[in-house]
Formats: sequence, structure tokens, C-alpha cells
Amino acid sequence: MPDPANEVAMFIDINAVVFDLDGTINAGKDAIPGAREAVEFVRDRGLRVFFCTNNSSEARGQIVKKLGNMGISCNQEDVYSSGWCTVEYLRSANASNVWVVGSDFFKSEVSKVSSLAKKPEEAETLVVGFDINFNHSCIADAVHAAINSEKIVFCNEEVVYVGEGGKIFPGCGAITAAIRACSEKEPDVVIGKPYPFMMEMITRSSGISAKNILVVGDSINSDLMFARNSGASSVLISDKKYEDTLTIKSIKHLPKLFDADNPKIL
Repeated sequence: MPDPANEVAMFIDINAVVFDLDGTINAGKDAIPGAREAVEFVRDRGLRVFFCTNNSSEARGQIVKKLGNMGISCNQEDVYSSGWCTVEYLRSANASNVWVVGSDFFKSEVSKVSSLAKKPEEAETLVVGFDINFNHSCIADAVHAAINSEKIVFCNEEVVYVGEGGKIFPGCGAITAAIRACSEKEPDVVIGKPYPFMMEMITRSSGISAKNILVVGDSINSDLMFARNSGASSVLISDKKYEDTLTIKSIKHLPKLFDADNPKIL
């Protein structure tokens, strides 16, 4: 386990910061207090900024626009979502005859790189993203596709996410859990955090090594483990303290961790 004091010292070798979104930068459409200032602080230090989210239902352009409405500017190339990364994976894998669970946008994006199965029983690949309208009929189709598919790809298994007003809502993991339980089949690939696939995409495109990247997020199981599985450093936003984890109570405290005269856990 990493020593929190050593992680602070390692900040001198950090070249980029990967921010989680829901629960870290924003709660629904609203920016979390101090988020915009934290992002600006990191950029002012000359570090690259990326945003990495398990959200699979929105286009990167939509996320850029949402962040812009919060006063946080970025380009599409700065955003890595489990949905976009899954589409890129399907493109590279030359996937065909795909049955898709997910938003209309996500299904449309998958259809641009892969042929879609007309019936779940005919699927060669099952791809599962977040679908806010997921119901019993969707479960049945997904289970039939899972049983017949040669490969199962989950965008992510995030059980909950933080929405408007800081409320907790069921996430993609609630959907994948139902499919896994009913089909008794495991996924072949999981794209989103805490698995390292998205970090590998970030390092390939940016040329920055994971050991020089800091992940900032609010989830132990998602963000913290994403960093550890990728070989990156991490800062956890939490009211709780953990002996083996560098924590801050709020994202507004992040700049203080870079202060050489005040390298402490807040």
C-alpha cells in the first residue's frame, strides 16, 4: 500500500491530473464548490487535465458543453468516458452482430463501428451501457443475448452515481448485476473504472506515463482502485480517513496538497 506522505512528495513528478466527474467535479448539472478553481490551479501549474467518467450515456461533446456551463473549459480530447472508450474498443476488435443495452445515443455510436444484431438470440457480442429506461423486457433481451454471445463487454459496473442535489441513483452496475445473475455469465471485458483500460487510452494518446498521473475522485472502489490498477497516484475526496490513502474532505483543498510548505493530509 502507498504511503500518503510519499504520494505528496511524488507530486513533483506529476505531469497530468485525471479528474472524476460525478461526485468530484459536479453533482448533476451543478459544479461542486471549488471544482472550477481546482481545475484552474492544476492548469496554471502547467499540468495536463483530463476528465474520466464511467458515464456511457452522453457524448463527449455533451460532457464538454456541460462542463462549459459550469465555467470549466475543455476539449473533447480531454474527456474519456466509458461509452466512448467502449466504442473505440469495439472498433479495434472489429466486433459485429452486436446487441446493445444503453441509451439511444450509445446505440447510435456503436452502430457506426459495428453491425447490430436484429434479435438478441443472434448476437455475437453483447455490449452493456447505462440505460435509464432499463426494464424487465430489456433484462430478458440482454440475458438472451448474453447466453448466445461469444463475447460480453460492460461499459462499467458503477453501482451508483451522484445526481442532482447530491442524491444517489442506481448506475450501470445495477444493470450489469441483473444480467450477470440471470445469465450466469461473466463479462469478458469491462472498460470503465476501476479497470485500467481508460488509463491506457489516456497514456497512449498523451504520451504521459501513468506513474506521472494523479487521479482525483470520490470513490474508493472506482477512482482509487482505478489509479492503483493503473500504476498512478491518487487523491480520494472523503470525510473518512484511511491509513493507506491520501484524502481531502473537499476538492477545494486540492491546491493545498501541491504546496511544498504545507504537504499534509487535509
